[in-house]
Amino acid sequence: MKIKSNVIKQLRKERLWSQEQLASASGLGLRTIQRLEKSGNASYESIRAIAAVFEVEAQSLFYKDAEFTGYKHRQVGYTILIVFFLIVSFLFTIVGLAIDSVNLDDDILLIAIGISALPVVVATILFSTMTIDVSQDSIIWHFSFGFWKKTLALSEIESATCVKNSVLNGFGIRMLGSGWLYNVSGLHAVHIELKSGSCIRLGSDQPKYLLSAIEHAIDQKE
Repeated sequence: MKIKSNVIKQLRKERLWSQEQLASASGLGLRTIQRLEKSGNASYESIRAIAAVFEVEAQSLFYKDAEFTGYKHRQVGYTILIVFFLIVSFLFTIVGLAIDSVNLDDDILLIAIGISALPVVVATILFSTMTIDVSQDSIIWHFSFGFWKKTLALSEIESATCVKNSVLNGFGIRMLGSGWLYNVSGLHAVHIELKSGSCIRLGSDQPKYLLSAIEHAIDQKE
């Protein structure tokens, strides 16, 4: 069940309790408390235990199905894959010509190409996909295999809009004025202005759906 982790955190802090104290009072494990405050996932039995401790209705601590719909999408970095193919093809050509000019054998050619292409292969694997997950409390995004995982609390967001990147902005992780761009393919993105004055821009092939999910999650918190 999706719980209102922000409400539970607030109730806990009002009592000046640590997570350990809440775990002890509710009879739940510390890891359970940590998980439900971080991810917003818990069983109904856990919710009932916490509701009893805080003397509130259990229904006030979780979202009904119609109240919140999460968003999770993995975008394939087609642009990154195309660039990888072009770079490796170029390396094959350049290294091949260089080795032919000094009459080296094929084994050395393959080793040289492998060494030259290794950084490109690693970068391509890491940036071949980007996953964005919008929960009722935060936005989490990361590249392939959980690489460069970031979390942004919804409470830090001032505004969000759909934008179109310039080709010059590039792909991967890029500095963008007062913030950062995260993108693996295409030019569309959601630009997020933070209350701190900095910004984050998330590349997406579903910018309108992503923006709608962020706005919906923020509305549920207000």
